Amino acid sequence: MLNKDILTLFSGLQTIAANTEMQLPAKVAFAIARNIKVLAPIVEDIEAARIHIGETYGILTEQGYSVPGASQEVANKELLALANTEVEVPIVKIKISDIEDLNISVSIAEALIFMIEEEV
Repeated sequence: MLNKDILTLFSGLQTIAANTEMQLPAKVAFAIARNIKVLAPIVEDIEAARIHIGETYGILTEQGYSVPGASQEVANKELLALANTEVEVPIVKIKISDIEDLNISVSIAEALIFMIEEEV
């Protein structure tokens, strides 16, 4: 799984977890919680690497790091390499049958799709 995908998936799972009005089956809720715990340290590492790139090539401003034009190309290459780094992630899967009776939005379905295990 690429780092850029991890950031997107983590954000989607956090959005689902923050929705206190939605009641999910225990198995689905557990899978979401477990995947958040697996992804959280990876997201922290990605953010630390991104900040390191900013510190290396940029100047600290009130809005964060500003990378001067001379260093921008190198910083952007490093950020792109970071985003496209492949990471092995042990994802807890669920079956489509675990959520088929739920009334979920498209955005929630998109957030869960990477967790859906093919049923044979």
